[in-house]
Amino acid sequence: MKHNFKEIEFKSNDWIQSVALRYEILRKPLSLHLNPLDLFNETDERVFGIFMGEFLVSTANCVLLENCVKIRQVATHGKYQSLGIGTSLITNIEKKIQNMGIFRIEMNARKTSLDFYLKLGYCTIGNQFIEVGIPHYKIYKDFSS
Repeated sequence: MKHNFKEIEFKSNDWIQSVALRYEILRKPLSLHLNPLDLFNETDERVFGIFMGEFLVSTANCVLLENCVKIRQVATHGKYQSLGIGTSLITNIEKKIQNMGIFRIEMNARKTSLDFYLKLGYCTIGNQFIEVGIPHYKIYKDFSS
């Protein structure tokens, strides 16, 4: 399946697609609404996506912290799940992060997606916790070794 990975510019048409996809996959099922302040704060984040032509099928945001990158808001369009698209997104982000000289990724993963991340080599830190009303795990992956 031919797809392209690219960085998404803030407030571009691709970014609007990213916001819509993240809303549809992550927020709408939990009856959560988009907060305009959260979207404004994305000016400090890097957003990446996997595209089929001009259509965004998977996206994630990255926040640069002191010694790692936190990935957040990972979403893949329903009909493109289980096709390797999410794996492609995460592995491409990992390469970008390593090229920046950063060797640790952290994120809060939904319990429903934990197996996906474990298969990609992520490890859990601590116990399950509740975020946005559902179970999550803090996970990480180190590349320094």
